Amino acid sequence: MDEMIKFWLTELYRKELDETMGTIDNESMWEKGVPEGEVNYHTGNIKRLKEYADILRKKIEELSE
Repeated sequence: MDEMIKFWLTELYRKELDETMGTIDNESMWEKGVPEGEVNYHTGNIKRLKEYADILRKKIEELSE
C-alpha cells in the first residue's frame, strides 16, 4: 500500500478512535444516571463502542507494520 494512503488511513482511524473514546466517556456518565431497576441501554452502547475502538486500534496497528 502506498505510504501516503497509509498515513491518511492512520489519521482517519486515530481521529475516529479519539471520538469514540469521548463517546464512551459520555455514555458512561449517562449510564450512571439511569435509576436502578430500569433498562440501561447505555451499557450495551458502551460494549459496542469498546469493541469498535478495539477494531480501530487493530487497524492502526496493522497499518504501522
